[in-house]
Amino acid sequence: MGPWHKAWPRRRDDLFVASAFLLLVLIAPAYANSYTPADRDVVLATIAPVAHEQRERIASLRSELERDTGRADIAVSLVRLYQDIYSQSGDPRYIGYAESAVAKVSQPHPVDLRLQSARLLQARHDFQGARRLLDEVVATDPTNAEAWSLLTSLAVLRGDYATARNACARMALLGYASRAIVCGTELASLHGRSAEAYENLSNHLSKIDDPDVASWAHQVAADIALRLDRTERAIVHGRQSLTLKSSLYGVVRLSDFLMRDDRYEEALKLLQTQPRTDAVVLRQARANKALGKSVNEELLAQRMTAIQRRGDTAHAREEAYYALYIADDDEMAVDAAARNWDMQREPIDAELLLRAAARRGDAAAAAPVLTWLRGSDDQALMRIAGDL
Repeated sequence: MGPWHKAWPRRRDDLFVASAFLLLVLIAPAYANSYTPADRDVVLATIAPVAHEQRERIASLRSELERDTGRADIAVSLVRLYQDIYSQSGDPRYIGYAESAVAKVSQPHPVDLRLQSARLLQARHDFQGARRLLDEVVATDPTNAEAWSLLTSLAVLRGDYATARNACARMALLGYASRAIVCGTELASLHGRSAEAYENLSNHLSKIDDPDVASWAHQVAADIALRLDRTERAIVHGRQSLTLKSSLYGVVRLSDFLMRDDRYEEALKLLQTQPRTDAVVLRQARANKALGKSVNEELLAQRMTAIQRRGDTAHAREEAYYALYIADDDEMAVDAAARNWDMQREPIDAELLLRAAARRGDAAAAAPVLTWLRGSDDQALMRIAGDL
């Protein structure tokens, strides 16, 4: 274990670990080509400013890495900083900067640098590449909780629940009980046991000391609450997650929760200070449209065309969202949602394909999601499926 290895706090309370493991036992089994728009007025993205302290830290780490090329610990620190900025801003340039930092270290890369590379691949939606690196990491360092945690999240996103369940069990056995409980309850909720999972997770939230893990736990609790049609609880958990650790992803998800409850003004207020990424702009447009306010649909169409022209399959979710909620283009919505489902299989992706197929009256298009829903108790998704 090198000096760049990040220590993860363990909680070895026997009852806590045992409850995590018991929960697991009970579970039923990118940026390909650049694109320059013809119209110079087309705004593809608005870049969020970087804090002065972060800029200084970046400059310091880059200087160190230039002086001592090959220092993996410096590269890891720099990559983590770039990833933090990307998480806040959604600015893909920081993924490129991080990849450049990784490239300065000679192969073979140590475990922690391979782990960060896996995160970068996941950000680019190269899920197979990320999975390959994570498999290498846990084979080299079977006690690496961060790797098992990331492997769990990636497996859930891909709908590979057997792998996710194994990773959760590993964390429980290694003594990382809080992480095991979070991923275990998430898996239980995806297998028809949402009420029990929500109760178990709620009982453990106050026992989680690590703010990053606690933020993740509240995100999971929010998603489970949605499956139970408890939107207000989802909103509460979403806000708590952001209090513990702010992220653009968390803000976007919270805006989704608010709009599910027809609280469009609140969603707009939440989004108004966020960088104008595709995900943010699309949700602002949806909220404005619902409120009867003007929406620049032509500009949004140009942004979607920009995605399509550069062959960016990583943004099929945004294409489906645009077609479904803004353009009212049923054919485009089904096509984009189906392509997205091939890549990522979270409940939001299931909802997009179900809604698109229901709008077009095309049950066959929704068949993969309907199969995935078997054994689920997601009340909202089952209602949509009932329209097919």
